[in-house]
Amino acid sequence: MHWTIEEAAQLERFLRRENIEINHNYVRMEKGYRPSFHAIVAFSWQLRHLLLDTYFLVFTSSQVILLTQNEQHEFTRVNLEAIDHEAIHHFSFTRRYGYYCVSFVYQQEAVYFYLSDWWSSKLIDKAIKKLTGSEKIRYPRKNLRYLRECRFMGLLEDENYE
Repeated sequence: MHWTIEEAAQLERFLRRENIEINHNYVRMEKGYRPSFHAIVAFSWQLRHLLLDTYFLVFTSSQVILLTQNEQHEFTRVNLEAIDHEAIHHFSFTRRYGYYCVSFVYQQEAVYFYLSDWWSSKLIDKAIKKLTGSEKIRYPRKNLRYLRECRFMGLLEDENYE
């Protein structure tokens, strides 16, 4: 999953414009299915592209904000869903099948978001730069580390991390 410097700057501009706090509290992830099914889908780029949606998760002190981009790859309020912490149940952060997984229950439905753990491979970085001409950035791991340290703004109740 690619994340460019331009995309991160665009996200930060949107968050500032909307007065949403920014401090390494966001990450780009794929919304998917239960971990066992995701393990099958994740090995095929074509299946991932067809079946998974890209979301930007922003964790604030009182909400989790789910953002997608419109067809012009822009962030808008139309593509924003803010979920109060009180509406989130069974929040977890795990590492399975080579992916980090953020999951929780919202409105009686289990929700799963994934970030590949092998995104940082030097070979993948070089290939992306060569193919797209764009620099890939290191926000995902840095931001996940920050979010884990602050226990996802209080949502992660258990210190255990698998």
